[in-house]
Amino acid sequence: MSARKTLATLSRSCTFSTPTGEVLYSGEIY
Repeated sequence: MSARKTLATLSRSCTFSTPTGEVLYSGEIY
């Protein structure tokens, strides 16, 4: 499992920014 997929899964119930500046929300990257 990739780190990106893991972060997307964890973000289903929260919002946060990744070290690269991407914002993950509800498992989607905006």
